[in-house]
Amino acid sequence: MKMISKIFCFVLVILISSNLCARTVVSINDSWGFAKRDIAIGAVSDETNWEKVNLPHTWNAQDGYVDKNYFRGTCSYKKMLTMPSVAVDKVIYLQFEGVLSFAQVYLNGKWVGEHKGGYTAFGFDISKAVLFGQKNELLVKVNNENKDIAPLHGDFTCWGGIYRDVKLITTEKVRFAVGKYADDGILIRTPQVSADNASVHILAQLSNQSLVSQKVILKSIIRKQTGEIVASQSLKVALNPLESIPIVLDKLKVKSPSLWSPESPNLYVVETLMMDQKSNQIIDQLTNNIGFRWFSMDGQKGFFLNGKHLKLVGVNRHQDFDGLGSALTDDFHRSDVQIMKDMGVNFLRIAHYPQDKALLDACDKQGILAWEEIPMVDIVSFNDDYYANCETNLKEMIYQHLNHPSVIAWGFMNEIYLWVNKTIPKEKRESYYKHTVAIAHKLDSVVHKIDPSRLTTMALHVDSAYETSGLAKITDVVGWNVYKGWYGDEMSDFCKFMDAQHADFPNRPLIVSEYGAGSDRRIHTQHGQSFDFSMEYQQQFHEAYLPYILARDYIAGSSMWNMNDFGSADRDESMPRINNKGLLYYNREPKDIYYYYQAMLSKSSVVHIATNDWFLRTAVSELDNQKVSLQPVKVYSNLNEAELLVDGHSYGIKKMVNCNAVWSVPFHNGKSTIVARSVDKAHPGQDATTVEFKIIPSDLQASSNQSLEIGVNCGSNCDFTDDKSKFTWLADRPYKERGFGYMGGEIYKSKPWVVGFIDQVFETRNVPLFQTIRYGATGYRFDVPNGEYEVELSFTEPNTANQKILPKENVFDVVVNGIVVFPAYNIAENGGRLFSITKKIATKAVSGLGINIELKAIKGTTLISAIKVVRVI
Repeated sequence: MKMISKIFCFVLVILISSNLCARTVVSINDSWGFAKRDIAIGAVSDETNWEKVNLPHTWNAQDGYVDKNYFRGTCSYKKMLTMPSVAVDKVIYLQFEGVLSFAQVYLNGKWVGEHKGGYTAFGFDISKAVLFGQKNELLVKVNNENKDIAPLHGDFTCWGGIYRDVKLITTEKVRFAVGKYADDGILIRTPQVSADNASVHILAQLSNQSLVSQKVILKSIIRKQTGEIVASQSLKVALNPLESIPIVLDKLKVKSPSLWSPESPNLYVVETLMMDQKSNQIIDQLTNNIGFRWFSMDGQKGFFLNGKHLKLVGVNRHQDFDGLGSALTDDFHRSDVQIMKDMGVNFLRIAHYPQDKALLDACDKQGILAWEEIPMVDIVSFNDDYYANCETNLKEMIYQHLNHPSVIAWGFMNEIYLWVNKTIPKEKRESYYKHTVAIAHKLDSVVHKIDPSRLTTMALHVDSAYETSGLAKITDVVGWNVYKGWYGDEMSDFCKFMDAQHADFPNRPLIVSEYGAGSDRRIHTQHGQSFDFSMEYQQQFHEAYLPYILARDYIAGSSMWNMNDFGSADRDESMPRINNKGLLYYNREPKDIYYYYQAMLSKSSVVHIATNDWFLRTAVSELDNQKVSLQPVKVYSNLNEAELLVDGHSYGIKKMVNCNAVWSVPFHNGKSTIVARSVDKAHPGQDATTVEFKIIPSDLQASSNQSLEIGVNCGSNCDFTDDKSKFTWLADRPYKERGFGYMGGEIYKSKPWVVGFIDQVFETRNVPLFQTIRYGATGYRFDVPNGEYEVELSFTEPNTANQKILPKENVFDVVVNGIVVFPAYNIAENGGRLFSITKKIATKAVSGLGINIELKAIKGTTLISAIKVVRVI
């Protein structure tokens, strides 16, 4: 720690002494102490039990992925700073880019300040508290319980910690002062833009913290990226001692500006300088990128950028990453924007909170239009402190990100009525609605007052209360989060809902702010159903939604949910603690569906064989050929036609419809090489991949396979593959002679659209295997050849509170080949309520009778989740 402090001191001395008139910005992310507890002010110097960490950091990087009730409380961070004596006449500003969500800052045991809100930057002038030439003890207490701080609830994990950069900014006492809402002191607006001319309005906050008057020149220079100056303006300003004043530069004009757009994200550099009038020496300087564009949105015709119609097609994005939570360095944010650009999207809804400046910088440079919002999610509070914090966070977001040309809309409130029916008594709901509407009106006014050049928006879920309460009438644009075909209804009902909205409110600008379906790489099917979490149903869902969105001008844009899988600790679905609706996995590996969007949106040639998510397959052979299984192979492409070859054999040329085509291919045991290629020499394109197959003979009696293994995913329409062992349980099927399958029973659906149930099952990594159940079956048969076998039976029972279809008590005999192996078996009483139970039974198949598993109900019904049959001898 001492050596690091000396190095930091040495670097700071060099920076300050080498340019006495320059501002320096230095990160202090290294070598912090961390304690998972609230440290008393006087005990900070105690070295006991301080973990050494670097920033960005979150204390939930482990439990946030495991525990629904991950740690939410107060933790402490400390850092020792040595400030050089030569900086004694400087202004030292301590900047935090993001701390979730309540931060209290102390320096040398003295209170510095606090900040409420986990997603916006803040900071403090610590010049008077710093001990120059000595060690300084910095303590930051952080709490992530979100008491009166948005979000009060949300479908995402609140990763506690100092999870963005911390910096020391050193300036002269005459300087550009940080704004009240932590902007850098320069606010740039472009009030008039056309193809012929653009005007630039700069508001600079000048501060003289010295005890003498200062005469300065304020100068702003606008340059092209090439360095060519296209506009400039100067003003002489007299600053009184200890005075801070705003100064406006509004005579900046740019002729024939190169306009900013997704196709051509042209940026200009704005240099704003403060110089001494006598010496012309630069006292302070700030640089910003700006872009010239204008836009509008129409309820009938959609979105227009620079006078041209543009369909906004994009994604939502959560900022966390697999294994890291939200503690990401800037390169992660830049990489995500590059992924979006490569995909072909032009729009990003930054959900559900302001994100790192690096993300918006990348959007500016890559040409991605953005909607940014504060985290008012699911429900509001009547507490005055809650509203005050929301308004402050909104102002911070706008002032801090005002200069970014990529931002076209400021948002507040997402599905803000979602929790009303769960938490607000019926007699108090009308009051809640009025209160929420009043808050929305206030926040909408705040946005328009600060930044009338941009749109206001909010995202609503499908609920008539938004119209009856008047909430949907407040903002400039309404976003609809629509999941028809996932959370109930049919995919075609999406079209009906959107068309009805437009018919009822023809002049209201609309965006589809969310739509999507979950997917789990372990789950596959040829017969997709809502909420089965198969990769294939997710593909069906997006292939239905996107063409509809693109075909209707009144839908100004869309942002699918979500770009990437992300942490959501409340979720108990196929991947507990994860929302898996992403086009990318949590580690940003693209799912096959990513390439559908790329094919639909990208101007470059795209050919992708959609088997990356299902490259390892187990299937039953065809009835007429024990060695072959017919399987679909899908190709995503923006070519007109493509040819498919498997192991060098052509399976013909197909036209692309909705940027995809499907071939039926006869696969054999082992690996097969698949090639998809263009047949048009003018538009070349090709993809190649490998698929590995395991064939289970349809006629088990005729099988001579000594290593026969058969798995059944009982009560499911999907195959499930253990991603560790690579073993596959096949979708449930009715028994056929000489084959295998169930006898009687039904697929358990906890809701009409949910296959199985969605509570977590414990003590298994294969949660989805246990979340599906066949109930009421009288048994399963496997007509395997004579031999010795191991039968593995897996059971669980849903949570009693959700057990509306099943009887409360279920007791049954389990009989294998005539022997009662588990008499009067009660899953729940044997610890199987939301707990995985797997039992193995040794048995023999003799006299050509195979294996007969009988389930005989005594009370209630029979339940079974999975079966595995393995030949031993």
